[in-house]
Amino acid sequence: MMFTKVDKSQSLQDKFKVAMLSMVKHALFQDDELLVLHFVCDPASQELGKSMLKEFLKDATFKYEVLFHDVVELTHKLFPIVEAMQKHFSAGSGAYYSDAIFFLSVAMHLIMPENLTHIVQLDLDLKYKTNIRDLFQEFDHFPPEAVIGITREMQPVYRHTFWQYRKENPQTKVGEPPPDGLPGFNSGVMLLDLGAMRTSALYNQLLRPYNVAKLAEQYRFRATLETRTSSL
Repeated sequence: MMFTKVDKSQSLQDKFKVAMLSMVKHALFQDDELLVLHFVCDPASQELGKSMLKEFLKDATFKYEVLFHDVVELTHKLFPIVEAMQKHFSAGSGAYYSDAIFFLSVAMHLIMPENLTHIVQLDLDLKYKTNIRDLFQEFDHFPPEAVIGITREMQPVYRHTFWQYRKENPQTKVGEPPPDGLPGFNSGVMLLDLGAMRTSALYNQLLRPYNVAKLAEQYRFRATLETRTSSL
């Protein structure tokens, strides 16, 4: 989970409480399993997170480990990799959603330890109604070439974002609703097969600056606040 600037927002603290308590309520793991919780934090939020987690995890019936990652350190690692993407997918310099850390999911396989092969990236404002372990079981259903598991966007975010492309291509299915349309994806829950991401020639080719620019131009993509809030 991204856990930055939480100390400055009572709303984020309230959402985090809902997320963690609902996760603990429904979570069931086998005796030999360990749930590792990763939080990307600034120092103030990390200190707050430690005290909050002590309270929220006290009734956990499973084994767990909590790891905190410094947001500045990760940003330094990410920036050289995602700098080209920021030119196309950031809404403006200085804004929170224009920071390199916003692109963590697409490049996590390049900055996390090699022994970390699967990770579930989650938004802070979720409420769990079933066992979080079920998400990890979905990796077993990935076809050999799959690198990321993600669900469709349920709001017309991409319909608005790609308005210019849709205007120029009136027959396109981009931004259209299911079952026949292409509504885009919501990255609030993402299953990242880091091992597959590392070995996929196609995936890493798509991260190259030339291909990023080509796709952004092809679809007339311009980042917006709505795009940001539907994502990480």
